[in-house]
Amino acid sequence: MCGERYIICGDATATMPAECEVDALRLHLYGADDDHKVTLRMDDIRRQMYKDVPTRFRDLLEIATYVFAADQAIGRGARDVETFGCSWRRHLRFMVPVGDVDF
Repeated sequence: MCGERYIICGDATATMPAECEVDALRLHLYGADDDHKVTLRMDDIRRQMYKDVPTRFRDLLEIATYVFAADQAIGRGARDVETFGCSWRRHLRFMVPVGDVDF
């Protein structure tokens, strides 16, 4: 069993232990509408700003969106009193492509 849960975002590539590949969660913001698609309406933000969203701000929004989506998708265990909390802590490893790599 893998101690970490890998979340592969967008077109990021990841090297992970073989036992972790089965439980890896794959998410994307752009492209085909499927079960792995996460919605972020960047155009709504751009319209409110009256200009293009700066690269670093876009990176921040995309990272936050992926983290929120993964948190919602990965459970924390049962809801009964006896087991509540045994899975509360999770070790999540995100692979997220960014526009401003140097930053």
